[in-house]
Amino acid sequence: MKLSFDLDDVIVQFFPSFLRFYNARKGTSLRFEDVTSFKLWEIGIGESMDDVAGLVHEFHDAGGFSEMSFVDGAQKGFERVSREHETYVVTSRPRKYEITTIDFFKRNLPYFPIERVVFSRSIFASHGHSDSKINSKAEICRDLGIDCHVDDYYGYAEQFEGGKVLLFNSPWNQNGQLPQNIDRVYGWNGMNGGNGVLQEIDRLEGKND
Repeated sequence: MKLSFDLDDVIVQFFPSFLRFYNARKGTSLRFEDVTSFKLWEIGIGESMDDVAGLVHEFHDAGGFSEMSFVDGAQKGFERVSREHETYVVTSRPRKYEITTIDFFKRNLPYFPIERVVFSRSIFASHGHSDSKINSKAEICRDLGIDCHVDDYYGYAEQFEGGKVLLFNSPWNQNGQLPQNIDRVYGWNGMNGGNGVLQEIDRLEGKND
């Protein structure tokens, strides 16, 4: 199968790292569970998309993108699937963070081909940021012929038509009933009786039959 994965909060812990930075800077005590919207200005982190973009840039300049930990189970899980399948990482990080992102892969996932790290249009694109002309995740995955994409943001997941999407369970994607082509997964290895990424990929491949 051809697989693609989002990077932040699927492979690496963006929000836990960002919240540590934000709480230290603002004197707040926000927790991961408090992030109930992907659009952070809706939960009081900044007042607008531009405010959030500025905070993310400050976080990057403080070294935050270089120091993220892996999501639990992701380091071994991603290596396994990338060796068994043709695998891509499709991230909506703004292109200005490309060098930092590629450096992270070289240091932490040296076996993974850098040419398979693909940058899509970011959530900030609609506000005139520089990557507004880049293709969306759904368009990139369609052009690559992806069979299954894994993402934590429902707004991206719902754009996939026809392909399978695994929605990585997070506080900001509790959308109720999901479309037929989207299945919720609970981490990389599953929890509380729910399948994880690895179990669902095995199921799609027919290994659980």
